[in-house]
Amino acid sequence: MIERLFDNVLSGYLAVCGGALLVGSLLLVRRALRLLGGMRADGTIVSYVARMRESRTGAVHYMPMFRFVADGAQEQVVQSRVGTIRPDRKPPGSRVRVLYDPANPSLAEIAGARIWFGPGGCFVLAAGSLLGAWKAGG
Repeated sequence: MIERLFDNVLSGYLAVCGGALLVGSLLLVRRALRLLGGMRADGTIVSYVARMRESRTGAVHYMPMFRFVADGAQEQVVQSRVGTIRPDRKPPGSRVRVLYDPANPSLAEIAGARIWFGPGGCFVLAAGSLLGAWKAGG
């Protein structure tokens, strides 16, 4: 069964990429679960940082910078790893709920479903690569 994934160069390449993406998605799931099991705090969006431009549409992705006070610690200012193309929905000064790891408050994220975008997207790419490797393996 495993031999089919490495039957030729293309299937081998796709299998290695799929495996790496699968490991990456598991690490991202672990991080998300650690945040969900951690502490919560109220925070404020400070600003947005323009990070990426989509080549197809030209839309700019903005990563929010937010501020919060961790339990028993000093104020933290963190840049989210998940961006938006609509920063006007939560302008600077907006209140947000923050999830953070008490062992490392600088690893924080704004609470919401988008915390699963990274792990979900990485898993979909891993599954597609592994399926492609299976099909290419004949």
